Amino acid sequence: MTDSLGWATRWLESLAQGFDGLAQGGPAGVAILILGGLLLLLFGRRIFWVALGSLGFLVGWQLAATFAADLESLVFWLVSVAGGLLGVLLAVLAQKLATGISGFALGLLVMGKILPFLPIEGQAWSALAVVVGGIAGSFLALGLFGVVVCVITAGIGAAMLAAAIPLESEAGLLLLFGGLWLVGFVLQV
Repeated sequence: MTDSLGWATRWLESLAQGFDGLAQGGPAGVAILILGGLLLLLFGRRIFWVALGSLGFLVGWQLAATFAADLESLVFWLVSVAGGLLGVLLAVLAQKLATGISGFALGLLVMGKILPFLPIEGQAWSALAVVVGGIAGSFLALGLFGVVVCVITAGIGAAMLAAAIPLESEAGLLLLFGGLWLVGFVLQV
């Protein structure tokens, strides 16, 4: 089983190198980290769909490159771009679906806990109340999505900037990362 999952392990390890690899890639890599970090830190909410699409594209590209590396150059590029575009589409669709389903599930759980304290009698009314709670949870999750986007994009931007700034102290790096994250969140909200 380990051999059959070797490609996945190698792929995840290559993704994990991410920011550190860019920071060690010289001035161009540091410039990418700084530019990308500033864009996400300051404008992440406004450019979220570009960021999500880019992430989907990179994942699709990486998968295509992993499985199609032996193809001739033109075919490899076509397969990689197609994989990237499919990644964009799946990332956008999955985000909306996952947000709605997660909110619905949370709404069901919350209403299930509240239901015993409500003056509702009968299974039909109880089931209806739980479903209404699920629907309300979906709308709440989708409504709060903008705040969550601010938290996530500010965090990624802060991580990119912190990776671009060489600090010896782990505590200093943590303070820099946390401070940048907080500033980015406040500026975006």
